[in-house]
Amino acid sequence: MARRRTAKAHPDWMAYRRVMAVRKSVLHVIVKTIEKDETGVEETVIQIGSSFVIKVDLQAQETFLLTCEHVVRGELSPGDGLRVRMMLPVGVEEFPASIIHMNTQMDVAILRVPGLTAAAPLRFSPEDPIAGEGIVAVGYCDPDDLFADSCYSRIPAINPGCVRGTAMLYRYKRIPLYHALLSCNGMEGMSGGPILSKRGVVAMIAGGEVGCTYAVHPRTILGVLKRCVGVQQQQNLTMEDVMDLIA
Repeated sequence: MARRRTAKAHPDWMAYRRVMAVRKSVLHVIVKTIEKDETGVEETVIQIGSSFVIKVDLQAQETFLLTCEHVVRGELSPGDGLRVRMMLPVGVEEFPASIIHMNTQMDVAILRVPGLTAAAPLRFSPEDPIAGEGIVAVGYCDPDDLFADSCYSRIPAINPGCVRGTAMLYRYKRIPLYHALLSCNGMEGMSGGPILSKRGVVAMIAGGEVGCTYAVHPRTILGVLKRCVGVQQQQNLTMEDVMDLIA
């Protein structure tokens, strides 16, 4: 009997080629905050995640990124910092970033990065995730307790799998929260990274564990983007139509 080929051992070749061509558009998110311990002593707390380019404004010389709200959760105080890192052929380049919109209930945030124009925007698939479809997750993996101190990856990791299905969790202020359920391994630091199929981006990593990852569905992302730009939810606009309005 022939052995069954799995998405992890044999990733979708077209999805894999697409991912390898666009990894430069997946950026590392680094949040540094100053907090006080129980004795009142200040310490620097570092939180990391992933993000990806959704729009480049060449005239304004800035780029907009999509990430998870829990990656950048909380108000930044003086002394805190939000920065993103982009991989280069040799080394990395780092940019300051700011949050222009957050939605806690949907776990989506939009960042503005002045001075960054070298990474191309990723395109969303015109269709929803399809059960059984081969996908590849992309993000800056930083497993818990692997290193004693903070560790920054230069190159985003890739993790193949397939779409298991879609779940609708709830609706909040007319925006539905859908999750795409995936067979790939969700690891610490990958939240906010894209899930790509051969058709384009089909979701954004939100969390998970070994063998099971859940990701924010494009329908939910579109609803948050509409809220960000002040468009009514019932307006029939594509993802690209709405992203063009971000400023």
